[in-house]
Amino acid sequence: PTPSTANCTRTCRGRSTSSPDAARRAWLDEQYSPSRRAHDASASLALGRDRTDLARASHPSPAQHGCIAYGAREEQQIEWFAPQTRDARDQGRPMFAMLHGGWWQEGSIDDAGRYAQIVTDAGGIHLSIGYTLAPHVTLGGILDEVATAIDAIATHAEQLGGNPLRFVLGGHS
Repeated sequence: PTPSTANCTRTCRGRSTSSPDAARRAWLDEQYSPSRRAHDASASLALGRDRTDLARASHPSPAQHGCIAYGAREEQQIEWFAPQTRDARDQGRPMFAMLHGGWWQEGSIDDAGRYAQIVTDAGGIHLSIGYTLAPHVTLGGILDEVATAIDAIATHAEQLGGNPLRFVLGGHS
């Protein structure tokens, strides 16, 4: 089925027009649903949760694992994992921050720690950035949250043993 365009107009050369109607919005939401479009999305999310749970279990010390709140919403958390062996010389470790997949509509930090064990085994710090999902916020709102999270990571980098100049942001969808 194709979306209805009867009530859909566009902004053209500065002329303000109406936004898509509810039927079109529902159609778009269905088309962009990762569960509908991604190949075996539920298995991918389950694998991410399993690997995150394993990383949490293998980093039991508060010096190896924790969360940083970067906002008031429950989702606005950064879960971090540090190498299992740390000492005073560990300042300046590389940092990898992960944005979980789900086309901005699904997933959480509960499946974003999928690479934590690999990163910490290599001597880096893994950070999973949680954010509010659409449609509760716009994509612009999500990007604002991620920018705030990155600022929080830079602020806490030394405390975590990391170097904000050795920072990589990655993700998947």
